[in-house]
Amino acid sequence: RFSAADRGPYEIPFPNRDALLRPNARLFDLATALRRRQEGLRTELDIPVTIRRTIEGGGFPAVSLKRTTLPPNYLFLIDEQAPHSHQAQLYRYLLEFLRGQDVHVVAFWYKKNPLRFWNEQYPKGLSLEQVNRLYPYYRLLVLGDGHAMLDPFAQEGTALQDEYATIFRRWKNRLLLTPRAAGDWTFEE
Repeated sequence: RFSAADRGPYEIPFPNRDALLRPNARLFDLATALRRRQEGLRTELDIPVTIRRTIEGGGFPAVSLKRTTLPPNYLFLIDEQAPHSHQAQLYRYLLEFLRGQDVHVVAFWYKKNPLRFWNEQYPKGLSLEQVNRLYPYYRLLVLGDGHAMLDPFAQEGTALQDEYATIFRRWKNRLLLTPRAAGDWTFEE
């Protein structure tokens, strides 16, 4: 008697309002800090300093070397628990903003358990080992709670599972950013 004319699930077509967003000045500060060049692996002759020191030394050669610099590259591994969640949309907005500010960012998504990582270039996904082989010198940022990577049988406190710990240690610079508020932290954080 009261049957519905159609079936769910329903989707409410909210219009995209991204054009109304105004980035905060702190976002620009973040982009500036992320663009700050890092020291490279190569050294080269610093000609102006060598000439100046040679003149100051009365003509005796005083060779000066300097390290090259290069722009940093960032690898974001993002926990996408639901593709249309507010958190996923926030991360997408942040990625687009940083890319628009000339920050070199490569992003991969995963769902809760970081076994497969995908993006537009690798829609079928890659393992963490493969991601590490492709981007070994990138600065790693994991955006998610990371609970699936924890060893549930750790004897002393909280520890990563061995397979994750081994691979994550290969990245020299790594950071976990959790979306949980500090007041909601448990022993896992």
